[in-house]
Amino acid sequence: MKINIIVCFLSLFLAFPGGTLAAVTLGGGRIVELQDGTQLIFDISEAAAPETFLLANPPRYVIDLPNAATQGLNLNLRSRDVRNVRMGSPNGRDLRIVLDLNDLIRGKASIVKDQRHRLVIDLFRNQSAQPVNQSAPKQTIQTVSVEPPPIQMLSTPSAARIGDLPTLELLSPTQIQAQARVREQEQTQAKAREQARAREQALAQAKAQEQAKAREQALAQAKAREQALAQAKAKEQALAQAKAREQAKAREQALAQAKKAQEEAV
Repeated sequence: MKINIIVCFLSLFLAFPGGTLAAVTLGGGRIVELQDGTQLIFDISEAAAPETFLLANPPRYVIDLPNAATQGLNLNLRSRDVRNVRMGSPNGRDLRIVLDLNDLIRGKASIVKDQRHRLVIDLFRNQSAQPVNQSAPKQTIQTVSVEPPPIQMLSTPSAARIGDLPTLELLSPTQIQAQARVREQEQTQAKAREQARAREQALAQAKAQEQAKAREQALAQAKAREQALAQAKAKEQALAQAKAREQAKAREQALAQAKKAQEEAV
C-alpha cells in the first residue's frame, strides 16, 4: 500500500514541468443583481472543486480554488449584497476569492458547463446563514491508493486527496434556462403585486378625496341652510316690528280722535 502511494505521488510530481500540477485559470468577472440576491460569473479554463465557507465580523463569503491562477480577472464588482471582491493565495498555490458582504447571507458556488466552463456564485438575500468558526481546523486530507502510470488528469485533481469537498452542481443549458425562466416569473409576479398595490393605493386616495369633497359639500349646505334660516328670522322680526309700529300709531290716532270728539261735545 505505501509503495503504491509513493509511486503514485512520484508519478504525479514528474508528470508536469517543474514538478507542479497544471493550474486552473480563472478570468473575466461580471455581476448580476437579481430580485432576491446577487450572481457573480467568472470564466474558468476547466472544471474545478471550489471550497466555500462563510465568515462573520465582518461578513465574508470565501471561495477557494485548488491549484488555480488568474488571467484577466475583473474584481471591480459591486452590488447591493457585495461591498468588495478581493483575491489572494493562502499557500502560494491555491486561489482564494473573498466577497465582502453587507449581511450574513447564504451562498452557493457551482461550475456550469455550457460552451465553456464558468464559475457561478449565487448569493441569496432572503436566506440567512451561519458562519464557520474561524479557529476550527481545516478539512483533513486523506491519502488514497492510485494505480501507477499512465496517469490521466482528473477534471477535479483535488478530489483525489480531499475527502470532504462540497458537492458540485454542474448545470446544463436547459437547467440554466429554467432558472432564468423562474427568475423572470418571480420578477413578473413581483411587478404585478406592485402594480396591484399601486392600484389599491390610487383607489383608496380617490375614495378619500371623494369623501372629503362630500364632507365639504355637506358643510357648505348646512352653512347655507343656517344663513337662510337667519335671514328668514330677521325678516320675520322686521315685519313684526313694522306691524307693531303701525298698530301703535293706529291706537294713538284713535285716542286723539276720541279726545277731540269729547272736547267738541262739551
